[in-house]
Amino acid sequence: MFRRVVIVVTVLILLVSAVRAQEPVTLTYDQLVEGHVKPALPMEFTFAGAQGEAVVVSMTSAEFDTSLELLDPSGSVIAFDDDSGVAANALLQTTLPASGVYTIRAGSYDDQQSGHFHLSLTLAEAAGASPTGAAAYGQTLDGHLTAGGRDRWTFSGTAGERLQISMTSAEFDAYLELYDPAGQQIASNDDFGGGYDSLLEITLPVTGAYTIVARSYSSDASGTYRLALSQVGAADEQQTEEGTGTTLLPLIVEGVLSSSDGDRWVFTGLTGDSIRITMTSADFDAFLELYDPLDRLAVNDDDGAGATDALIETSFTISGEFVIVARAQGSEIGGGAYHLRVEWVSGTPDTTLRRERAARVIQYGETREGVLLPGARDRWTFQGAAGDVVTITLTSSDFDALLELYGPRDEGLDEDDDSAGNSNARITSFRLSESGVFTIVVRAYLESMTGAYLLSLQPG
Repeated sequence: MFRRVVIVVTVLILLVSAVRAQEPVTLTYDQLVEGHVKPALPMEFTFAGAQGEAVVVSMTSAEFDTSLELLDPSGSVIAFDDDSGVAANALLQTTLPASGVYTIRAGSYDDQQSGHFHLSLTLAEAAGASPTGAAAYGQTLDGHLTAGGRDRWTFSGTAGERLQISMTSAEFDAYLELYDPAGQQIASNDDFGGGYDSLLEITLPVTGAYTIVARSYSSDASGTYRLALSQVGAADEQQTEEGTGTTLLPLIVEGVLSSSDGDRWVFTGLTGDSIRITMTSADFDAFLELYDPLDRLAVNDDDGAGATDALIETSFTISGEFVIVARAQGSEIGGGAYHLRVEWVSGTPDTTLRRERAARVIQYGETREGVLLPGARDRWTFQGAAGDVVTITLTSSDFDALLELYGPRDEGLDEDDDSAGNSNARITSFRLSESGVFTIVVRAYLESMTGAYLLSLQPG
């Protein structure tokens, strides 16, 4: 155990030096490191990868909303993730297109947060890898891990079930990974409760055969361990629309608040739909707001679900994209976990909740990089004065760019699709009629389009 503490301290010293000198830290597969990000100062890690390797990068933090980018050997962004992991942590999984040195850029969701994080780099589980054994709810299993080993335990799970997996050992630092039926890593954990044991709590997203990977933090450790699998919550009950027999599946999010502004979740609703939105948290007083497609506050709630949990029940009189703002009541910053559930009592349910990214800041004379997710609308804000003339350019080789400009009261001012040529967008020499904070919205012409982009804000 003492050896592991010395190693972590050494890694932290190296990471702090790397931040100050802006030098990337070299990683190898099956390595887990700790680091610290500052506002607008992400950390970079490099690793040597081979063409065709399927890699998994996980970044977790209890202090801020994590974000990951993967750059290929030429420096181009080829993958991005914000909150595919548990509790809005970043989990990036991709197949490397070529051999060479890749760069992982680890930062905060809006570039303005700071705090400590854990980052791991692993190879995805090989298809058809032989399991160590089968597990079932309520079982406690004893195993022996060889140096560099990865024991695989399989079990059958149902969508909506909430389960707990624990791994303890007196001989090595335990590390847990969980893979879904498609072989994608959906959760991992190193140390729980300040010790060297591991604990995972997660709501299963789909029904099928899951794989638990039990391994050690260090690749040269070995010894006995105990694995326990238990169900701590039943599968979510499915609503059935009265008179039709149609099953209405709820949309569920496990999130972590990192800002007093709250998290924004977008979904599509239709005229006549009736929905129920519930937000619960053991860490803070939950507060919900619902905005309609015209950006008007439709309804809000503080304690409608009992205790300090929030509940909204409403019907729609308009069709379009609705925005849920999940936040803490009053002046609480949050910094805790929450459970958000959206149920259609009747109507046509949406299939996904899409996270609306927090606005980032751009200043005159700057060109900023971004990565647009499918269906997303990235928001950038700038401070403008009455009489200022601005030119805004959006370029991308990955999607057909579309620009929108909004004023201080969220009123639409201008938009453009292809004025910059080659499916790029430009709003040219627009004169601001008042002073305040203006918003630029970056989006794709088609909702399914995604990829990297450059946004430029220039005076004149």
